[in-house]
Amino acid sequence: MGANKTTDGTQKLAKIRANWCLCGRASDKAAEALKFGDVTNMLELPLWPVYGAIFAGMALCALVFAVRTLSLLMGRTND
Repeated sequence: MGANKTTDGTQKLAKIRANWCLCGRASDKAAEALKFGDVTNMLELPLWPVYGAIFAGMALCALVFAVRTLSLLMGRTND
C-alpha cells in the first residue's frame, strides 16, 4: 500500500507540473493575442478569451490535483 501511495503521489505531482506549464503557455498566448488583437478568421472573434478559458481550466485541474495529493499524503482516500 505504501508503494501505491508513492506512485500515486508522484503521478499527481507530475500532472500538477504539466498543468502548471500549460497554464504558463496559455497565459502567454492570451497576453499575446490581446496585445496584437488576434481574431478568428471568418467571425473575427477575439482569441484571448479562449486562451483565458484554457488557463482557467488547467489552473483548476492543477488545484484539484494538489488537493487530492495533499489528502493522499494525509492518509485520506480520494473516493
